Amino acid sequence: LCFFSASPCDKAREMNVSPDDVHDAAELFDVDLQDEPYLVWIMREFCLTPLPPNYSRAINELGEEGFVNDTTGLGSISHPAMPFFVSLIKKERDKQEALMASKEPPRSRSASPEPASSPIPPSAVGQLGDNPMYKNQWMEFAADKGKFYHNFVTNKTTTNLNPSMNIIAAPVAMKHSANLLRKSSDYMPRLLRFRSWWQEAKAGIDGAMDRKEIEIIFDSSSNEIRIKMINSKEAASEYSCDNVDDLTFWDMHVGAVINIMGRPTTLMQAALETQRWYDIEYKRLMKIREKLKAEVKKYDLVAATTREPPSPTKGTRTKSLRYVVEQCEKIAGRLYELRPAAVSRVIS
Repeated sequence: LCFFSASPCDKAREMNVSPDDVHDAAELFDVDLQDEPYLVWIMREFCLTPLPPNYSRAINELGEEGFVNDTTGLGSISHPAMPFFVSLIKKERDKQEALMASKEPPRSRSASPEPASSPIPPSAVGQLGDNPMYKNQWMEFAADKGKFYHNFVTNKTTTNLNPSMNIIAAPVAMKHSANLLRKSSDYMPRLLRFRSWWQEAKAGIDGAMDRKEIEIIFDSSSNEIRIKMINSKEAASEYSCDNVDDLTFWDMHVGAVINIMGRPTTLMQAALETQRWYDIEYKRLMKIREKLKAEVKKYDLVAATTREPPSPTKGTRTKSLRYVVEQCEKIAGRLYELRPAAVSRVIS
């Protein structure tokens, strides 16, 4: 099919997605939003997905709007991202099917089995929309006069936001913020260096103890672990260790217990350069965490009145970066449900 008359991309339509756009996308993918409300966020993501590089919108001789590859000149009426979203819909349906199957009561042997062709068990079809959780799910939209909220199960629209409303989030849009949280800092050395030590009984001398000390070197570019003996005849030698627990640089911190050649080993001390990087990262993440908490409290009445449990590392010299990152991701997920735009504003 030859597309010859290029038309300008309607940027306003792409940025200001409407409920009608989401309904059109659902019709395109053969999705019933009342029966499958868990797919609403995918439909909106499709509406917001930009064209890949070298693609533009065009119209063929039949007046059909489609997409043309500016490099090859070939066109299609299907959006280039459709295969991705078809796969994403299938994954979400499979997850929902597994969830519903786990909640189904056991059937008697005489009961006839349900057909396996449906993406969701027939007993669940028509019931998801009746679920109070889905009936209270609203999606935020922008209009010239301000924000409004639409419910795809009840097909109701309102401009009034109240605390009981559950604003749906789009998991795909959270990936960028998660990547920013987990990015490696420019201050991070390639080799993270730590020391560990312990006491061993001296051979042939009753009651005498010998201090054993090793340097543990973690290569942040390859996740490889090496050890070097200190104050020993083997001090010049380095040994490679299997990273049996698939550790990353987030796991390597003072106080962490890691597996070194089958022996649980505590990282007792960090090199100056390594500790400097950790201190900078800890302050960065904690600053983001506090900003996220403050934003959530603006919109979540429960969070504003609930006392947060103490951190498991509070009061010790151990600073677990992985714990702080996971806390940031959890709070960011909640904030995205309340105010999606606020997440990228805080994590930038």
